[in-house]
Amino acid sequence: MLPMASEKVDFVEPFNKLLDAIEGAINAQGLWTAISYVGIVILLATLVTWLFQKRRGGSVNGQDAKTFFWPLLIGGICVAPKGIIPILLKILGGAINIIIHGVESL
Repeated sequence: MLPMASEKVDFVEPFNKLLDAIEGAINAQGLWTAISYVGIVILLATLVTWLFQKRRGGSVNGQDAKTFFWPLLIGGICVAPKGIIPILLKILGGAINIIIHGVESL
């Protein structure tokens, strides 16, 4: 069911409710700490790989840039899931609201 013009698509509130449910069911503080450490390792490994490629004279462009984008994204999400995911969901919700408003104004 598509939302009406007065309704807004909001993905952040359900995501926050999901996180609250997960935190209530398990020891979430320990889980978030462990996930953050994994994210830091991913980010550091990506940075070291990039530095070694630059030192060897390799350029980081084209296909090589894709190999750095995904680890940076995954590592960033692991380090700050309560910050980055809601931002991405707000952007997605805003884009969907713009599309819905544009379609309804036709």
